[in-house]
Amino acid sequence: MLINKWSGNTTSQVSLADDEFGKLYNFCCCHKRIYVFGDGKIGTGLKQYLINTELPFVGCITSSNLSVFRAQYVKGDVGIIIGVGDKYIQGILPSLSGFIGNRDVFFLTSEKREFLGKHFAFDYVREKFHLNVFVTNVCNLHCRSCSTFAPICKADNYSYEQFALDIVKFESLATPINVLKFTGGEPFLHPSIFGFFSKAREVYPEIRIECYTNGLLLSKLSDSQKKILNAMKIELTITEYPLTNLDLSAIYNVLDKHAVSYNVIEKGKQKYFSKRPLNFDNAVPKHLFINCPRYKYYSLFLNNGKLYKCTYAIAAKYFNEYFKTNLSLDDSDFLILNDVENQTQLFTFLVNRIPFCGYCEPISELVPWGLSERKLEEWS
Repeated sequence: MLINKWSGNTTSQVSLADDEFGKLYNFCCCHKRIYVFGDGKIGTGLKQYLINTELPFVGCITSSNLSVFRAQYVKGDVGIIIGVGDKYIQGILPSLSGFIGNRDVFFLTSEKREFLGKHFAFDYVREKFHLNVFVTNVCNLHCRSCSTFAPICKADNYSYEQFALDIVKFESLATPINVLKFTGGEPFLHPSIFGFFSKAREVYPEIRIECYTNGLLLSKLSDSQKKILNAMKIELTITEYPLTNLDLSAIYNVLDKHAVSYNVIEKGKQKYFSKRPLNFDNAVPKHLFINCPRYKYYSLFLNNGKLYKCTYAIAAKYFNEYFKTNLSLDDSDFLILNDVENQTQLFTFLVNRIPFCGYCEPISELVPWGLSERKLEEWS
């Protein structure tokens, strides 16, 4: 019943940040006022990005009101960022080239322009959205540079009773979910994980439901539990780790025998993690938030009545307790689920920067997988 296999190293590689938004930031800092040419999806996306980063954005202009920009233009002081698709660029360049200096015009690559156009468009986000249910921060593997701080966390399980209330509330928002994912930590360490599966399937009888696991406990599942996974159509996503004491091929054979659906994230010759370095001064420049992979996946984490964008934010208190640091959460770093009234509120939170982003440097390196020594430098 294997559905798909993909490389975990490829997944990590995608998380690496590039410097294109840094170049845009430098362009904006060299000008006192910034305009965006275009007011469609791309122009609106650029506008929202600039507002998030608190750069000197003035407004969007188009060919019809270009005279407004021309009247405001002062060489070296006023800059314009092109916020339209490739097919329109050649048509607007003659209008600009007659009076504006080359150093006062900035072009993002097609890829980045299209990304921003989609990122802040709720129709697109709604189509891609998936919900992660963060059931526990407990794990039986303790990976170096773990993105949930599992090696140094105190045990903290999401209660089934709270989840049962939360998932009904979330469903009432009528937010389409592309995939519902159970994650952690290691979800199969939660004593009520099958209750979570059952409640989720009751509330969402048709959607795709996955459970991410390291596979270490799958051999201990009873035949009846495997039948439940099959009957409720719970897809397992199994991450392979380079462990000598685990025969995953045998586990796959057992899952096949019971017709359990599963995907495999392969380890390859060497598995790597994308290190998410922390800046304990909360001083990461605001324009860099868009490089975080969490802003590419259009997902939120549900945990104990709250919605988060980031697993670091969920477990920050335990990181502080262990390392005596001060990663603080602002009220706007999460949503209280019962206070959410509509999809607009949900998606506005999803696509925009949160204060906690100031702690997270862009991912610039991949680290070879290994077991954690619980040292601060694994996350800094």
